[in-house]
Amino acid sequence: MNHLGDNIKRIRKTAGISQQELADMSGVSKAQISRLENGEQNNPQINTIVSIASNLGVSIEEIIYGEKTDSFSYLEKALKELPQDDQESIRKLIKVWILMSQSEKLQTLE
Repeated sequence: MNHLGDNIKRIRKTAGISQQELADMSGVSKAQISRLENGEQNNPQINTIVSIASNLGVSIEEIIYGEKTDSFSYLEKALKELPQDDQESIRKLIKVWILMSQSEKLQTLE
């Protein structure tokens, strides 16, 4: 199962773009796009995914997960994939950030 490659291929074809056109637009070689779509390369560098997504006009999440997601849904999904201790640490950091943000807003009102 090659979700990443399948997603790239589906989105590219839906957009009516050839592999060569995507290669020219994104700066990623046609050979690499072909390898990704055929499942011969499953772990591309993040800048490759960013370039492909950007030039296809979709989010990175849509390339990776195959579905449009809002930023919050993506973050929630990513958080759930982390170890429990890391999840708790991130939740605490978010709470502290929210409290600091609220405190700053109150100070500007004074």
